[in-house]
Order: sequence, then C-alpha cells, then structure tokens
Amino acid sequence: MLAKEDLALLDQAKAVRHYEAGETIFQQGEPCSGVFCIESGTVARRKTDAEGHSVLVQLAHPGQTLGYRDFFGGQGHTASAEALTPARVCHVEGAAMRQMLAHNPTLGLNFLAHLAEDLDNAEESILQNSSLSVRTRLVHLLLTLKDRFAGVTDDGTIVLSLPLARQDLAAGMKSEQVGGVAVMRLRLVVVFHPLLEPSGALADLERRQALDRWNAWVDTMAAQGKLRDGQPLKSGGRLVAGKRGERVTDGPFAEAKELVGGYFLLADTTLEEATAIARQCPLLPHGMTVEIRPVAAACNLATSIGWETRRGPATA
Repeated sequence: MLAKEDLALLDQAKAVRHYEAGETIFQQGEPCSGVFCIESGTVARRKTDAEGHSVLVQLAHPGQTLGYRDFFGGQGHTASAEALTPARVCHVEGAAMRQMLAHNPTLGLNFLAHLAEDLDNAEESILQNSSLSVRTRLVHLLLTLKDRFAGVTDDGTIVLSLPLARQDLAAGMKSEQVGGVAVMRLRLVVVFHPLLEPSGALADLERRQALDRWNAWVDTMAAQGKLRDGQPLKSGGRLVAGKRGERVTDGPFAEAKELVGGYFLLADTTLEEATAIARQCPLLPHGMTVEIRPVAAACNLATSIGWETRRGPATA
C-alpha cells in the first residue's frame, strides 16, 4: 500500500491518456520516461529485430504494468506498445517512481514479484514453443482469450470478438508469439493497377503534383516501418507456356485494367491497416485501383496435399 504522501505524489506525477485502437503508446528504442499502467483496454507489446521483423511478445490487460523493466534497467524501451482496442493508460514519471520507491520498500518488492511472474511466463513460453505444434498453440491462444473476449448467443454458441484481425489467424502469415502461443501478423502485397485516366491527359503541373503526393505517401509508410519493398513494373515482358516452355509470347498479357503496374510489400500489418493505407493512395482519384493480397506460406499445389508450407507440413 502507498502512504498518503506517496498517493499525493502519484496524483501529481501521473498523466492519464486515452488511446484509440492502433495508436502507439511508446516505440522501441525511445527513452523510457517512467512506468505505464493499463486502466482499460488491451495493449500489444512488439519487438522488432534488425531486419525489421516484428514479434508480438505480450498482450497486456487492465491492471498490468508496462515499461517497468526498461525503467529499472535504465535503458530505452526494448519493445513498442500499441493499443489493440480503445485503451486508457496511466503514465507515472520516472522521478516520482524513484521517490516512491525510496520511501516505500514494499512497492519495490511488489515489482520484484511482478518480475518473477514475467520470468515464469517466459519459461512457460519457451516450453510450449518446443513441445506444442502451431495448431495446438493457436487453440491455446483462443482458450486464453475466451474469458476476455467471448460472448454467448441465445442458442449457446460461443462467439469470440478478438482485437486481432480475423486474417491474423489464417495460414500464410508470419507467426509470432504471445506467451508461447501462435499469433499472426500479415505480410501483404499491395498491387497497383494502372490509371484508367491516361497520365498524358494530365497537365505537367498536375503530374508533378501527383508524383509529389505519391512520394510523400510512400515516405510515410517507410517511416512507419510498414514498407519493405516496392517497384513499378513495365507493361511489356514475355509469357512462357507449354509443357516444355515451347510457347513464348511477348506481352502485355491482359487488358489494361487488369495489368499490374507495380507493387509494395508491407510487413507487420493487418488487413485493416493495409486497407487504410490503400485508401490514402493519391492516384485513386485518377482511376488507379489497389489490390491487397496476403503473402501465403504455401502455394495451392502444396495446400492441396495438406502441406502448410511449400517445403512440407508445419513442424512444432
């Protein structure tokens, strides 16, 4: 329990903020300025490696604390935090935390108990990773989330309303871990179909302005860490067919509206996030269409024989 003077200090030092779903609370690598306490909502902690691959390491719920290990370690945030649902989060400044800990050793012991619990969960995660299949971990995840996000219909059917996109749980997406259980984030290919309105119909200034808007849009995606690759594609090329590749035809190979004019590869993105990005495409008003496709772990030929990857069945 906190003493009266500590409670007064806490009231002065804390800042409570409401976050919308998808909003970032803190970023990996930023200086840790204090401790975050979740009052309502669900928050995801994600770690990103040197290659830009993001891993979901924790789903945090009301009553849980974030950033305390970074704070006590005197380092920057080792992971990012994002609100998965509308969330209310209290931030306590580091100076106030140090002052309360100096006056109240019991508070420090409580944080040590919290740390021990986190270490136990990490060991359990390692055990499940090595002993359970991906499918079993997915089932375990759904059972874990059932108590918080499940409802029961009039006929007794249990319905899960998850803060994760439905596509996040589908095959063909990058596997991540929450407490040793498989959770998914999307890798998406965004395909651009050429303008229905020929670019030659635009004045020089309009074309320059359109390119400036396009480049600003691309730069925003790159700054957010979503964009992994992207290139325009020429309409020409060759089509190879026949049992021995004997038929070679010069392109293009489709109607203009079906041609692929270019692509982006997005990572660590939900379908909803990618849709929001696509809606900001500055060439939509000129007739461009944008197609969003998940990257699959296996082709149709592999899935037709029961393989979950192109190399074979998934392993534990």
